[in-house]
Amino acid sequence: MAISETKKKIVIDNYFKSECNVDTSIREAFAKGFEIGLKKGSELKEETIEQLSWNPVSKSLPPEEMMVEITICEDNGDTTLKYTDAGWYYKGFWVVNNEIRYDITAWKSFSKAYEGE
Repeated sequence: MAISETKKKIVIDNYFKSECNVDTSIREAFAKGFEIGLKKGSELKEETIEQLSWNPVSKSLPPEEMMVEITICEDNGDTTLKYTDAGWYYKGFWVVNNEIRYDITAWKSFSKAYEGE
């Protein structure tokens, strides 16, 4: 869902009011915002970044019976369809919607659910 221009303006205005005084130039304000963004980004743990990254099944597999997000690559000869779904790996097999699948190309841990504003 896209954020409306009005909502963007309110967020920016509130940021300027809370972080900057009247004498702060726009350039200084954006520089300060950039620094805050860099600091927050650097606080991400390496494990968190790895959990959100796709893992090719040719390189690694998830722990058995752990539900993960997967990429399925169906090739019917004329076209190739790629999409995501949920499934788990167990004793050499991928299980998706109670069916064994062989066309899984990648997996990753689920991200946390949205908790609201």
